[in-house]
Amino acid sequence: MYMSRRFSAKANTESIDVVGIRFANAKAAEAAMVAASQGFLAIHDAEVRLCQPLSREVIWRTFPSARRRRGEPPTEPKKKKLRPNERFAPPRLPAEMVDETTASAPPTVPAPAPAPPPKEPEVPLQHIPPDPPRPAPFEAGPAASEEDLKVEAGEAKVAKEMAGLLEQPFSKQKKALKAIRLQWHPDKNPDDAAVATRVFQFVQAHDAWLAHHGLA
Repeated sequence: MYMSRRFSAKANTESIDVVGIRFANAKAAEAAMVAASQGFLAIHDAEVRLCQPLSREVIWRTFPSARRRRGEPPTEPKKKKLRPNERFAPPRLPAEMVDETTASAPPTVPAPAPAPPPKEPEVPLQHIPPDPPRPAPFEAGPAASEEDLKVEAGEAKVAKEMAGLLEQPFSKQKKALKAIRLQWHPDKNPDDAAVATRVFQFVQAHDAWLAHHGLA
């Protein structure tokens, strides 16, 4: 067994001599270690640090840490060297100030408000022109001549055929219109050129109405 650093409370002196003592048996050495409170054995008004290098107890194999003298200011513990990632980390709060529910749950980031959909440019309504009126066929009076009666019959027939153009397929409409114009063309009716001319003029009077329906 070894003794070291005897400290006297009254004289406020300390010796750092190391003394080795040999006991008769291991039980006597263990009894001395048991009697030493936390490795310090009180002898009169002083304390001696004890250690037993060959003891089975690990705590007895080395000297305990020296106690602070009375009136001596406490030594500050050495500061732990911080790692680079710990230097700029926020300080940790004490355990009693940390809410377990908020600490364990990840911080909720409010979702950004959805952007309003872009307004589509207002397209002005197209003004659709009204359907132009169709020319009315000629009506012969009581004193009508034979030519007038033929013109009346021809224009009534043309008006009926014109109305039927829109009911035919689009691929046949222009072909039917061409046939009507050829039928009443003055060059195709030399025997009755006056009547054909008047009826052909009635067909030409429908040009605005035909253009409105895409047939001009």
